[in-house]
Amino acid sequence: MATRGKFKSDAFEAIHSAVEGMVRAGTVDKQTLRSFDEACLSRPTTFDAKKIKALRERNHVSQPVFARHLNTSESTVQKWETGAKRPSGMALKLLTVVEKHGLEVCRSRFIGGRQAIDLARIMFGVHWRILAESLDFS
Repeated sequence: MATRGKFKSDAFEAIHSAVEGMVRAGTVDKQTLRSFDEACLSRPTTFDAKKIKALRERNHVSQPVFARHLNTSESTVQKWETGAKRPSGMALKLLTVVEKHGLEVCRSRFIGGRQAIDLARIMFGVHWRILAESLDFS
């Protein structure tokens, strides 16, 4: 039962892991686990127009190149940078990853095996062992 997100602290991760074990044992239901998800997982960072432009410029790329790496359109990046539109969902998560790890994360054409696990861990905050067990890469 892998979670998506980054924990607020190591203590929250330990608590969440214990509750996941209780769900597997049948002593806690999934609804209770969802409430623990809300309490234990941190919220994604928000990006305003200035922050997105600064992120792109820090990576020394143009709007079209930045859009290509994020798998979005140039007009979407333009709208983000002017404040006409705000990123959400996976775009917001990907911007957070680029902010933390750089645009190099998005440059790989093909990844597999351990690289795929590492990228998923970065993207979703999933501990690699949990992901490896669920994907049988252990």
